Amino acid sequence: MKLPSLQTVLQAFIRNVVRWSNNRIFAGCICVAGLFILAVAVYLGSQGFKNVDKVSFFRIATGPTSGTYFSVGKTIASVVSHPPGAEPCEVGGRCGVPGLIAIAQTTQGSVANMRSVNAGQFESGLAQADIVYASFWSEGVFKGAPPLDRVRVIANLYREAIHLVARYDSDINSVEDLRDKRVSLDIPGSGTHADAIAILQAFGLGRNDIRLREMDSSAAADQILNNNLDAFFLISGPPNPSIANLAERGAIRLIPIDGKPARKLIRENNFFSPFTLPAQLYKYSGEIKTLGVGASWIVNESVDDDLVYEILRAFFNPANRERLRPTSGHINISIDDTPIFLHPGAKRYYLEAGIIEN
Repeated sequence: MKLPSLQTVLQAFIRNVVRWSNNRIFAGCICVAGLFILAVAVYLGSQGFKNVDKVSFFRIATGPTSGTYFSVGKTIASVVSHPPGAEPCEVGGRCGVPGLIAIAQTTQGSVANMRSVNAGQFESGLAQADIVYASFWSEGVFKGAPPLDRVRVIANLYREAIHLVARYDSDINSVEDLRDKRVSLDIPGSGTHADAIAILQAFGLGRNDIRLREMDSSAAADQILNNNLDAFFLISGPPNPSIANLAERGAIRLIPIDGKPARKLIRENNFFSPFTLPAQLYKYSGEIKTLGVGASWIVNESVDDDLVYEILRAFFNPANRERLRPTSGHINISIDDTPIFLHPGAKRYYLEAGIIEN
């Protein structure tokens, strides 16, 4: 009997992750990941355990499937992976790390990713720069909690915009107008949830001043369309597909996060910055002034230095530019304003590449 190729096994795994993650994120990831590892083990066993010692897995914690983190995480995984049996880079194959199988997995978002990467449950993850900083130094929503100080940064990926989305027929024109409205802050464990609370507080509102809802952006979009929700927050690299779909249907308006409270947030938090959504980025929308925050690529400090070095070398390989094209509007790696310490493997790469000086 002809055995399936490893590529076929990987494709089946990705389809299962997406299907499960849409329903039960944690159970799906655990069950499907287990099935995947079993499938790879069977495949390798059928090959007489050739090159087993050269195979390693690299899990990337992302976010809900409806968000930017998941699509960016999948792109990163595809670029840095080079499974056994794949064509060499020189003949048009993958230009990733030999023997590495990177897997993007759905999670609740930045806060959950910091905790799971710090605990070693994931080797890597994506998280908002302000959440990385606050959790590392036990500040903000992490005040009083043990520092998540086993996390290191590989790179800053891009800047995200804080979207405040309201129903088109609501009387919401500012953050203050959210009082007594049905508002989703996203799911607990996400960076959006933490920052939405900070924004409400800056504008003189608390959780008890709104009719609080907690759901991901996909569910929030459905509730907007069903007239069961007045507004929701979402932090995402613009344009966000879910918001763009709502805008195309004329169902929403983008609300500015601007004025003295916003400027105070920027002064008090180095990782917030002014961000302007250009006119017509979303259909029927004029220019919207809001806040932006960086997205960081993080790893556990225990991840091998050589592996991190090779991952970045693969990511910057010119041959991988075409693979990055689907998310090129988001990914723009830099190390400016890195919120915490660089991983030693990353520092070694940046030094050798002349990106930083010792």
